[in-house]
Amino acid sequence: MHKHLKKTIFLCIVLLMATWSCSSVRMTTTDRSILEQQLMVQGIERALDGFDLTDFYGKRVNLAVSGLSEDEVAFTKDYLQVHLGKHGLQVVTDQSDVELKMRVLAPVLAVDQSETLLGTPAFTFLGIPIPAIVLYRKVSNTSRAEIEMYVYDAKTDSLTTALPPGIGMASFDSYTVLFVISWTSTDLKEREGGTSFRLINTQS
Repeated sequence: MHKHLKKTIFLCIVLLMATWSCSSVRMTTTDRSILEQQLMVQGIERALDGFDLTDFYGKRVNLAVSGLSEDEVAFTKDYLQVHLGKHGLQVVTDQSDVELKMRVLAPVLAVDQSETLLGTPAFTFLGIPIPAIVLYRKVSNTSRAEIEMYVYDAKTDSLTTALPPGIGMASFDSYTVLFVISWTSTDLKEREGGTSFRLINTQS
């Protein structure tokens, strides 16, 4: 009778937990994985693509970038310098040769992971390891880059232009249904062979 009672309690716990769901959010605290790097770079890429830089074509600018994470800011500054060069701006450090000062703020540069589970996580019952029972699981990886760009006159140091903020997001989600059925959904772009270009100096 005692053995049957244990089995009954065990089955009740399993049935109750089988309908249990949870949701959690994890922020990375270690070096970024390949997936996180892809998400971060494409988030920055999409945020910068939202800026209209045609009014500054051919200008010589001094660039300063700041944000909450120094490691991410260092990469963002290098990436932004290349981005400006592709749009015809010249990034210079000699203060006597500067026409504009560009101040860029990156208040948000992050990758978050969240998980939603319908089922039971792995656990131990009466010394017996019970594997996870997954009825439905969704793991979402999302990057978000928010970039603000301000342009100042190099001589007067007065603000001349405040561009609308650029916001870029990228996602990679994985799904599991009934233990074994799984698939992924993402808006990451596949990188193919890049287009080469050459800047030609037409000045005599």
